[in-house]
Amino acid sequence: MNISIKEVLHKINVCEAVRAVVPMGMGAGLPMLEIAGERLLVSVFYFRSAAKPDDKTELSAPQYIISVGYPNCKLAAFRTLPLETKYAETDFSAPAGTFRHDAVKHLNHKQYADKKDELYALLDKQIAYIGGEDGVFTAEDRLKGLYAMLAEPSLLPFYRDMSPRFFEEYFTEE
Repeated sequence: MNISIKEVLHKINVCEAVRAVVPMGMGAGLPMLEIAGERLLVSVFYFRSAAKPDDKTELSAPQYIISVGYPNCKLAAFRTLPLETKYAETDFSAPAGTFRHDAVKHLNHKQYADKKDELYALLDKQIAYIGGEDGVFTAEDRLKGLYAMLAEPSLLPFYRDMSPRFFEEYFTEE
């Protein structure tokens, strides 16, 4: 039985293991897919944010990456980035970027939510294609465009680290 990417994200957020470690109030990045052996994984990272004047929200570097199997949503991997050697020089308390970056600053809340919903719907279609339920996935360019628009540019290295193959396929760096 397939579930939507929105349902997967909800299940990640209410998972006891996640709630026990990820502090309340942390924001989630955009979900990414990864094929690991015979399994399809959905991964997402969590970061802190602080509202600032002039419709700017400071975003910290992501601190946690969580991957679950699809469609069972069982925890497959949990990474704590501040404990990883490659992030030893990263200041996780300092701002790493801002939300409403240039690509989305013209969108109001509803328009932004609609773009995320469109991204999620395309991910659902891609999952159906990967699972053999849909013979063709023809929305690669639109998926790339939505990731390029919605992803905070300063967090792109963390997206690349979370799912390198998916990043290379669907993220457009400027």
